[in-house]
Amino acid sequence: MSKKVLSNAKEDLLNNDLDSVVTKSRTIIETVFIVILRKHKIDFKENGDIGHYRSLVNKTLGMKPDNRWDKNVSSLVGGLNKIVDSITTMRNINSDSHGSSNRVKINEAEAELILNSAVNISVYYLRVDGRKGKNSVNITKTS
Repeated sequence: MSKKVLSNAKEDLLNNDLDSVVTKSRTIIETVFIVILRKHKIDFKENGDIGHYRSLVNKTLGMKPDNRWDKNVSSLVGGLNKIVDSITTMRNINSDSHGSSNRVKINEAEAELILNSAVNISVYYLRVDGRKGKNSVNITKTS
């Protein structure tokens, strides 16, 4: 994860530049996906398609839930996907990266939630990547 982007996002939050927080939050997630894909030498087009990156990362890390997964873990990972989609959508509609008359003003609490979610999701993916090939925690059903 880019410490500089994270540091800048925290500074933007303190300075009430909330649209920029949304943009940087998406960048944090995108950067982690790209780092994981490059580490595993996965061929991909670097075009900003975070949904495609996530799909490739999930496949690479074996994170595509199936019926062998515990239903609660599957639900949790599905929730992460929804959060990534929401951050991406908010960045495209509500951030400072695009001019739009349809923009909704982001409040500080939501900007902080977006940033913290991006950081937590990124850390989670990095941790899953770090345990790949090691004795990992079993996320499948025990019965």
